[in-house]
Amino acid sequence: MGFAHAIRPPPLGARPIAARWGPRPVLLPFVFLLAVCCRADAGEQGAGFVASEVRGVPAYVVSNGVVRAVVASAAGGRLLGLSLAGRELLWSDPSAITATGETGPGGDSMYRYREPGGFRCWPGPQAHLKRADCPIQGWPPPPWIDRGPYIAGIGTDGTLDLHGSAERHPLWRSLGMQFFYHYRLVPDSGRLDVLVRMTNLATYPQRWCVWGLIHLPAPESAQVCWPFRSSAPSRFGPGNRMVQAGDYADPQWSADPEAGLVVARPLGRTGKISGDSDGGWIAWRDASDGSTVVAFFPVEPAQQIVHPEGGSTVAVNLQPGLQALEMELMSPEVTLDPGQPFDFPLQFAACRTAGPIRSLQRSGIVVAPLAVTPDGRIHGSFGVFDRGTCELLLSDDSGVRTVHSQEVSPLQPVLLDAQIDPTRKGVLELQLRRADGRQPIQISTCTIGQP
Repeated sequence: MGFAHAIRPPPLGARPIAARWGPRPVLLPFVFLLAVCCRADAGEQGAGFVASEVRGVPAYVVSNGVVRAVVASAAGGRLLGLSLAGRELLWSDPSAITATGETGPGGDSMYRYREPGGFRCWPGPQAHLKRADCPIQGWPPPPWIDRGPYIAGIGTDGTLDLHGSAERHPLWRSLGMQFFYHYRLVPDSGRLDVLVRMTNLATYPQRWCVWGLIHLPAPESAQVCWPFRSSAPSRFGPGNRMVQAGDYADPQWSADPEAGLVVARPLGRTGKISGDSDGGWIAWRDASDGSTVVAFFPVEPAQQIVHPEGGSTVAVNLQPGLQALEMELMSPEVTLDPGQPFDFPLQFAACRTAGPIRSLQRSGIVVAPLAVTPDGRIHGSFGVFDRGTCELLLSDDSGVRTVHSQEVSPLQPVLLDAQIDPTRKGVLELQLRRADGRQPIQISTCTIGQP
């Protein structure tokens, strides 16, 4: 079988082959909108992925009552829709999606490339996409990887596997590279797990990174943020950002040292910045209704690891012509021998918050941390990615007891308002007990009654 044909990668439970990152092999551990026209019966609550279509293009839909995801197998295996209680979070172009299905991915049509949007991955860095003798460097993306048909399979557990063709267009350096996606919607949550697998099906070694691109709406009420680099000073200075297009002093970009965040706000001008964040997440929020989506990804802190674009792990590209912006996340560059795969696990997590992100972790978002006033009023503002019960625990000399609890969901901001004896001393901890019975996770803590 030639490298241009789709093949089934090793089972997800199989031990992955270590990729050559640099002087020694390193194994990356397994870790991680537009309204679309689908059949009304597709993706019932609690079900796994089901076959459907998006404007005549084959697609797969799943819903769990919190979020709904739409994946287009005929348009590069991309995630075209991710909606939170009916609010579409991703941006995409319906006419470009239809054109993708009609014209196919090959030949000169790629030079008339129109952005379909949604989420998908390319081999990176962008500067290496095309052969050195091509008149146009770095664009457009490899056609069979980006727009080719992907073979779909639904697992017995309702998950979705999408196997792409290896790149076959000779003008692209990624000839022989193949992408595979595994999608899983987590029950009772706003979380969608995505395993991206990049495999070298050529007969020679190739060096690439996984370059994830996520298109989102760009009203002036939107913002994108990511955390400062914490393991070492940023390569890009105290602003923790490198300007790739535009002006460093443009008010569309800013650094918030108190929160430790880089923030981008679309104000109608093109521009792109990137960062060497080691926090493992990048987030988008629309202040008009508090809708938020976070992309979590693994970060390898070892010094010998090489990331593209000067060491960047995240980026935001403002595209006012599309009324959209593009969040980007990048794995380390890896050298893959013939037949060797590389896995890059991601997770999208959606919820609503009552204010801008101040800090963020896998358990949820902190808008205003847990705090107690002198008269004993406990307050805080958060966002959670899972349905369940938030419990406020007090640990003091007498033990641990629950002083407040409330039902929570990703569909609504978590606004905490409780009362405690102002003379008490100890530690308050806000935990989320998830509806599926998994181990409780900590959201915020504070100490009370200190002298």
